[in-house]
This record gives sequence, structure tokens and C-alpha cells, in this order.
Amino acid sequence: MSCRPGRSSSATRSAGCSPIPRTASCWGVNDDGITCELARDLPDYIYRGVGPAIDAALAESGLVRGDVQLWAIHPGGPAILEQSARSLGLARERSSTGWEVLAEYGNMLSVALVFVLERLIADRGDHEGPSTGVAFSFAPGVTLEGMLFDLVR
Repeated sequence: MSCRPGRSSSATRSAGCSPIPRTASCWGVNDDGITCELARDLPDYIYRGVGPAIDAALAESGLVRGDVQLWAIHPGGPAILEQSARSLGLARERSSTGWEVLAEYGNMLSVALVFVLERLIADRGDHEGPSTGVAFSFAPGVTLEGMLFDLVR
């Protein structure tokens, strides 16, 4: 990977998926597009499942939550953002990029994570050098899919 002056580069360290036990969703397609019905208690499952799944993925790379500077959380709705951040012990400002994307575009399903990543990359911030990040979204099942990455500014 090369980094040109004034440009950001990123490298994926690892990627994976982890089912969140005892969750359910029902997907369909109709004339209006994709439909999705989530279990009423999904926010509780997210709260109980995200932290342990992320911790296990970080441990595989010899990292802990405190080593992560950037959090790209799937903006699938207020409850998903809130419970994901709560499960990870993150202050709201650590997930602010997901909130911004949700406010601007609404819930675009898991593809919304790409918009969050785009904003994180564009935000030059005051940090020079590499930043470690975690990005994750939710897929049918409900499965947590994510990646560990480094962003070089």
C-alpha cells in the first residue's frame, strides 16, 4: 500500500462474521422494495452479543477495545446504534459518524456502513499516522459482520 500526500489509505487486518444467538429477522420483497421485520427484543440481543463478538475478534489480533480509535457502526436505527455502543462501553461521540449517516439517509440496511466508512476516511481530524478501526454491520440471521482495519492519514 502506498500513501500519497493529502490522501488517506486503509488496509484491512481481518474480517469475519459471528451469529448473535437467539435472534430472528424476516426478509421479503414486495412492490415497494425490501421488507424486514426484526424481533422485538433485537436491541437486547445486540447489547448482549456485540461486545463479546468484537472482543473475540480483537483478541485474535492481540488487541482490546482501548486500542481502537475509529468505530464504524451500522446505522440501522437508533436502537441498533445505541445498544451497539452500550455493549462496547462507547460514549455517544465515538459512534457519531453512524448517527450522522442515519440522520441524513435513514436506514439503508447494511450498505449504510460504506457511507460511515467513507466519512471516517474523509475526516482528516487532528490525528496523524495510522488509526486502528473496527467496522461492523448486521446481516440476516442476525449475524454481526465486520472488519478490523488501519487507516493511514
